[in-house]
Amino acid sequence: MYPTRTHAGMALAVALATAGTPHLGQAQFTMATPTKHHWLALGFDGGEIIPTGNATTNYKKSFQGAAIVAINLGFLPELRFSFGYQRFNFKDQVLGSLGIPSVAAAHNNVLAGVAGTRIDLLRTPIRPYLTVGVGAFDFKTVVDTGAKASRAAVPNASSIKFGIDGGAGLALDIGRFEAFAEGRVQNVFTSKGMISSAKQIQAVPVAFGFMFKVL
Repeated sequence: MYPTRTHAGMALAVALATAGTPHLGQAQFTMATPTKHHWLALGFDGGEIIPTGNATTNYKKSFQGAAIVAINLGFLPELRFSFGYQRFNFKDQVLGSLGIPSVAAAHNNVLAGVAGTRIDLLRTPIRPYLTVGVGAFDFKTVVDTGAKASRAAVPNASSIKFGIDGGAGLALDIGRFEAFAEGRVQNVFTSKGMISSAKQIQAVPVAFGFMFKVL
């Protein structure tokens, strides 16, 4: 009689433990992946652009800013689309090659549209990530002559080129907000090059930004 009750009690205890296991597992999973899935996020970034490669002979350090749209479908890496403005300031010794003797300053305006993806390396509130993408870059050279009409576009200086964009960064979740810092490598391919006839224009944008998780 007593052994029968003992076995029945053990069976009941095992059943209760088994029933509670999914909830325990779910709690552990939630602690390991504290970031809630969001379908859509909007943000912006800004920072400095460091010229590299052939671009170092032409440009000083410059700056950039971009608006970002991120889409996360859940079963794919995050899709990211950025639309930005970049400004590359020419070095003083390069200005004479523009063919305008009274030039006081000159720079390249660049409108950039990049489509790519971001891959998180960890599922933690502070997580490193990688980015890779391709895009189109619209270059326009602007000259400041110091006159009343101080800014004028150099004739035939505007062109659209394609390139690649990739890098790494670190993100921090703060509720529905995400702060991040990243460095990227851009390589824009040109047919005739820029002012110095460089075949490739390379740059390393270093940016800081925020994302807001809308949905």
